[in-house]
Amino acid sequence: MFFLLGTLARGLVSRGHNITLLTAFPATRESKEEPPPGLEEITPSNFVDYVRNYTNWDLVGARIRGEEPVPWSRVLAYTYESCDALLSDQETRDFLASRKNYNLVILDGAYPECGLALVHRLNAPFMYINTVGFHTAAMATSGSPTPPTITPFPNLPFTDRMNIFERTINLGYHVLFRFLNDWIVSTTVKYSQQVARRIIPVKSFTPLTAEISSH
Repeated sequence: MFFLLGTLARGLVSRGHNITLLTAFPATRESKEEPPPGLEEITPSNFVDYVRNYTNWDLVGARIRGEEPVPWSRVLAYTYESCDALLSDQETRDFLASRKNYNLVILDGAYPECGLALVHRLNAPFMYINTVGFHTAAMATSGSPTPPTITPFPNLPFTDRMNIFERTINLGYHVLFRFLNDWIVSTTVKYSQQVARRIIPVKSFTPLTAEISSH
């Protein structure tokens, strides 16, 4: 994701915009390069270390052993553990305390609930961006219609032209995944609110669920 957002940030800087890039991938810091004028790179060390350790996967070895590369318990844990690592870091706190004004916040579209806490604090409009197609539950949550009669589930070899049997299977996958997604998101949002309330003053913080339901 850094390659996309990093490239986007540099492209916007070259067009005269001032960009703040909050990321777990400190490209300029590790290469000891100076970011171009107009680009501020914020890489909270707790967040960087957590993501680096979390993504230290033995994908090939796990496949050979017939194991799941990333257990579902770890997938779920990432959503709130990474949020805790991000929001509790002193560099993030200093950033939020700076009270800078932004015209737009761009969030990674893959489970961005923790980022919505930052949007609340910055009080700025936001948009999602992702390197891959959004899964259907995320599209529905963000306000884009995904009728299962014509929207094939990503893991199924269907097109938008399905017979009644394929539509039934497709509907079942959509319903099951939407249930699991809502459970994961609600768990993440509740934990993110707890974390965010420790960082963001209560008077300026409203429930993230209200933010999600309004977009």
